[in-house]
Amino acid sequence: MIVPNLMLANGDDIGFIVSMVCTFAFPVALVLFGLTLGAYFEKRHLRQIKRRKGALAHVPLSDTQAMPQVDPTVQVSLVTAEAVYSAGYLKGLLAALKKIFGGELRSYRLLMFRTREEAILRLTEQAVSLGYDGICNLRIDTADIANAVYRQNNPATYVCIVASGTAYKRAR
Repeated sequence: MIVPNLMLANGDDIGFIVSMVCTFAFPVALVLFGLTLGAYFEKRHLRQIKRRKGALAHVPLSDTQAMPQVDPTVQVSLVTAEAVYSAGYLKGLLAALKKIFGGELRSYRLLMFRTREEAILRLTEQAVSLGYDGICNLRIDTADIANAVYRQNNPATYVCIVASGTAYKRAR
């Protein structure tokens, strides 16, 4: 009778298989789980951005300093908003691998897009909550929130976007 090689002969084989699973399969499963969960939250955030932008489409945004006809009875106001997002360890690791070969770091581009859109949406929502219906002189800046020492011990990538503008109420 021929015994297949895959058949377990004794307890040593079971220990070997458990050891191999713990060594290779478990870390790979964790990485795949992290990437899947990250992609899910990223897509959910993009859907939220799209929905919120649609709800605020009636609020004009402009980067010009010139103000349209404003309601003279309502004082204009400076509004600011910030958004800070992290790429996460796994995307940072994959981006580091991509840097070896060169090319576009798509995960970082999407991170910048999400952070910028979130900052602008928060700015617009703040202006609307204060009773304004337009923003001009829109400015977008980046901020470095992690110093060099922190970055050496923490390889995760952060993006901080600060949006500011002048909120006004249009003349009727």
